[in-house]
Amino acid sequence: MSDKDLAKKQQKELTEEPFSVKNFLKNLGVSFHFLKDEDVVKILANKEVVDTIKKYKKYEGWSVGAFAEKIVKAAYYLRDEEAITEIARTIGKYKGEAEKIAEMIAESAYKLKDKDKVIKICKILGMDEIVNTIGKYEGYAAKEIAEMIAESAYKLKDKDEIIKISKILGIWCLRY
Repeated sequence: MSDKDLAKKQQKELTEEPFSVKNFLKNLGVSFHFLKDEDVVKILANKEVVDTIKKYKKYEGWSVGAFAEKIVKAAYYLRDEEAITEIARTIGKYKGEAEKIAEMIAESAYKLKDKDKVIKICKILGMDEIVNTIGKYEGYAAKEIAEMIAESAYKLKDKDEIIKISKILGIWCLRY
């Protein structure tokens, strides 16, 4: 193999998806500890996951690196591409309150270490009724509602109960 061919091969290896994702996340400030595991990096290379993280680069007032690290931690603890894709899909439905949703999902992944339970929580938090309730608010109120609903989803894992809670919280917040 000529030097030119070897250089092309090395350049190709450096720009393949897992490597570019790793550099992208490192540049956002994600802890190297989580990125040492190539299996985790391969899970994070999913286009939907990367697009979700990129979507939130535009939000002011919070660190995209800290946000991305929550998704990375979930990948580290669950080690399942299907679960991480569902997490990205769920988070991607939210606006500025996505940070609280990501935080709760990452915490769920850490505490439960059960992909099926985390996917169930994501499906609940991704329902239109829940997204729309949280989406009615802005700023601090949206983050508080998101945190309350996400915590309820973690504890109950029952979509009908979470819909009831979101309706009650939505009405309660309108009063104040």
